[in-house]
Amino acid sequence: MKVNYISEPVEGYHKELDACHSLFDLRVFVDKWKWLASDAFEVAQAMTTEDWPIFRKGLKSERRGRYA
Repeated sequence: MKVNYISEPVEGYHKELDACHSLFDLRVFVDKWKWLASDAFEVAQAMTTEDWPIFRKGLKSERRGRYA
């Protein structure tokens, strides 16, 4: 994807992030989007399967406007 002043990559990013149903899916997702969010790529690579439900819960909470 070429990003310029009229690009809106965030919508696609959010839709694909929401479609992740496992840590494996998340890692595939962040590999695709690492050009936009390299920090997310590094974090996802370090996550464990035990981190996955905590991540999903935190993501849902943030989407509702509640932050840690």
